[in-house]
Amino acid sequence: MTDVLAIRSRANPRYKELKAWQRAGAAAPVLLVEGEKLIREAVAAGLRPRAVWRTPAVGGDFSCPTYQVSADMYGPLSPTRSGKPPLAVFDKNDLLQQKPPTTGRLLLLDAVQEPGNTGALIRAAAAFDFDGVVYALPGCSPFHHACIRASAGTVFHIKHYALSEDSLAAWLTENPLPIFGADGAGRDLHDLTWPRDLVLAMGNEGHGLREHLRARLTDLVAIPIQPRVESLNVAGAAHILMYAMTRG
Repeated sequence: MTDVLAIRSRANPRYKELKAWQRAGAAAPVLLVEGEKLIREAVAAGLRPRAVWRTPAVGGDFSCPTYQVSADMYGPLSPTRSGKPPLAVFDKNDLLQQKPPTTGRLLLLDAVQEPGNTGALIRAAAAFDFDGVVYALPGCSPFHHACIRASAGTVFHIKHYALSEDSLAAWLTENPLPIFGADGAGRDLHDLTWPRDLVLAMGNEGHGLREHLRARLTDLVAIPIQPRVESLNVAGAAHILMYAMTRG
């Protein structure tokens, strides 16, 4: 059984450090995961928490340094400010990879902004057995607390690659994978044959795929919908396309 250290002062250095990380959000050097279910998902994926914070009313043993604070002290630590303990601290580097592969199936998110969309896209990528998610910056971090929740914990079970515009251009130049971009002006998805290894590129919610990425595409693909509907939500469209790709 892990020993629990009670922290009673907001001036405690560990407490102040965690509070600073919470304020930094996705820019923090660590990943904060709240709620026992999501923490268990992370542990099941092979991650090991650096520490867990809880209140007297919350139990659970995660075999790591554990700190207990009052409910009042826990409030400012919660990423949602209304969440429920426990709160675990993980090393972000255990999840973020340096360079995308040049084989397999990858989902490329081009400046997708909304955490709910990003989490749903991650969940779909995991569900349809994609090998990783590439984030063309700027865009929502997969480690945003709302994204983690929207992914239902699948964020811990898939590889992530965040690339600047220059890094993305370099990877695309050396990348032999065909790249299919979702766009209403593209070819009907039913007319395409999907190779096993590919990249599916999904654009920003308001502006779609950026021009520097469009220039690298192998093909544009469209989902046939009724003319009275302008477009589908980025996550909904990706679900349909990834399902179609699994069917060949």
